[in-house]
Amino acid sequence: MMKTNLEFAIECFTSGEKLLQRYKERSNNPFHILILDIEMSGINGLDVAKTIRKNLDHDVQVMFFSHYPKYILDSFDVQAFHYLLKPVSYELFARKMFSLYDYILTISNQHLVIRIHHEDLVLKCRDIVSIEKCKCPSMKNQMKIVTVYDSFITKGILSSYCNRLDHKQFIAIHRSVIVNLDHIKKFTSSSVLMSNDAEFPIGRSKIKEVKDFYTKLMVLEHKVHG
Repeated sequence: MMKTNLEFAIECFTSGEKLLQRYKERSNNPFHILILDIEMSGINGLDVAKTIRKNLDHDVQVMFFSHYPKYILDSFDVQAFHYLLKPVSYELFARKMFSLYDYILTISNQHLVIRIHHEDLVLKCRDIVSIEKCKCPSMKNQMKIVTVYDSFITKGILSSYCNRLDHKQFIAIHRSVIVNLDHIKKFTSSSVLMSNDAEFPIGRSKIKEVKDFYTKLMVLEHKVHG
């Protein structure tokens, strides 16, 4: 039996309709991986995946289980990562899950892996609003990562996150704060207002860099809408 220290938070649904309802109840996309049976009561697994891909989540990885090979070509339409024929052995399933996990980790510009309580947590970069140094003296080298759905405290230093994140999407506006450009609601001469209404000061050494970016952004938007 294959052994690993990986842990997964798992949710189970008795129908495709209940899975779609789960998506609709949360503004953020709640899953990294979906494991779907092709044939289910009500809406089938392929149609569930098509609905999620088209309207709800373009990034989630999909794995199909089925007794029938005839749907393999149809699974390409929803960019399925794997299509496994039943019965599926534990060893095969474990190997496919490990390869899928490794694939998610390699998409560095789309995901950020952080360590929380001796476990690896995979965050979608587009969900990250800000990353800031914890100000409490007792929390040295601790970072607060705020997402659209939660916040997390993890060890690290700001420069490390600057190197790991896409510079086209994230910018250090202060020696203690990184923000996601997609979540900025408003620029001022001295601060930025984020989508969650958090406001951060712009450091003196960062003012020119932020203003230059803001100017480029305005020029780009003018070209798009002009």
